[in-house]
Amino acid sequence: MLLIGTGLDTVTPYEVQSMLWQRSERVTRWLAAAADAAGDDPRDQLAAVFDALQQWYDDPVFRGCAMLNAAAQHHVETVRAITARHLDHYLELLTGIAERAGAAAPQVLGRQLLMLVEGATAVAAHHDGAGAGEYARQAALTLLSAAS
Repeated sequence: MLLIGTGLDTVTPYEVQSMLWQRSERVTRWLAAAADAAGDDPRDQLAAVFDALQQWYDDPVFRGCAMLNAAAQHHVETVRAITARHLDHYLELLTGIAERAGAAAPQVLGRQLLMLVEGATAVAAHHDGAGAGEYARQAALTLLSAAS
């Protein structure tokens, strides 16, 4: 059952899906707000995304991405669709930053940045969160400079 050991292992599949939708919306809005608050410079927006992620990774209750954790635990099409939609929202945010930076291939850069976001999140959750967001931030800014 999804969420075993969390005290939520008696929730219905519908409740799990609802929680994941809500979580996805909240996280997506939070990262978009971090980018918006950084101003008009795409470099600052991108840095703000990774700075926000590092704050999340530093939270003692951080356990990784709920959508990816759920999709990995269960091969349920609805959960996988929620996860894909969640990643699409990240991709839209990151591709938008790449476009504003004048990247030659913003869709490609957006996907590369998504790999850094998700890779940093996985490392922070399953290996060592210390600096994972900062290392990914440095790599993301290097990619942005090279692509613009």
